[in-house]
Amino acid sequence: MELRNPGHIDDAIRESEILLEQTSDPDERAGLLTGEHVCYCILGRLTEARRVLAEIQRLEISDAEVRLNAEFCEPCLLIAEGKVEEGVSAFSLMLQRNGELFREARFRYLYEDIQSRRAWALFGLSRCGEALPLLREVVSFSLEDVADEQRMHFALGVCLDETGESGPAKQEFFHTIGLNLNNDHEERARYRLARLLVGEYAFAQARKQLEMIVQNYESRAPTVSAKYVYQQLSHVCSHLGDAKAEKLYADLAKVADKESRSM
Repeated sequence: MELRNPGHIDDAIRESEILLEQTSDPDERAGLLTGEHVCYCILGRLTEARRVLAEIQRLEISDAEVRLNAEFCEPCLLIAEGKVEEGVSAFSLMLQRNGELFREARFRYLYEDIQSRRAWALFGLSRCGEALPLLREVVSFSLEDVADEQRMHFALGVCLDETGESGPAKQEFFHTIGLNLNNDHEERARYRLARLLVGEYAFAQARKQLEMIVQNYESRAPTVSAKYVYQQLSHVCSHLGDAKAEKLYADLAKVADKESRSM
């Protein structure tokens, strides 16, 4: 585990193999193999991860925590393999099988990880209605990684927006932006927030969000189409009575459209 954290993943795999040769205890072997499986998943070596998982599944594991962590590997691997629907179903079955255990405080960490992964997978499948209650639960967790906090709040904002809850969606997009990570999620949040603000006739606020996206184009590749951003800016400037800016952004939208067609 210590080797895996600083990034010496190949060393961690080699160490696991050495330790596996020294034990025949099923619980110890399952713990070591689970760690090895995770290493292969991190490296994207999914064929080897699947092989190790098969070894784990042949073991008779008695320790509850070791068994739960071993079970956790299967749905994670399915999602990594692109079998997202199957992975989500496997997580749901795992929760059903182990309901009593997941009510224990000592397994709270694993329960939260499962719910987070289910929520993100359903969001990725555009199943917003199913993802929404999970995302509401997940944002109540104490997420240690600010990037995880951001992506979950962004996903919640999108799902709220898609299901017609524009007010709460706005708050989630403001939260996403307020984390100041200057990344794809922030850019998308600004664009979606601007569209909601336009719907409320808050044109000056929408312009601010859209122009922040344009400023970020100078330092990073755009996530949201430049053409759409400039078109929206032209639209809001028209409502604000700024004819000069309206024409400027309309012209930039045309240029962006030509550039996208030539690529």
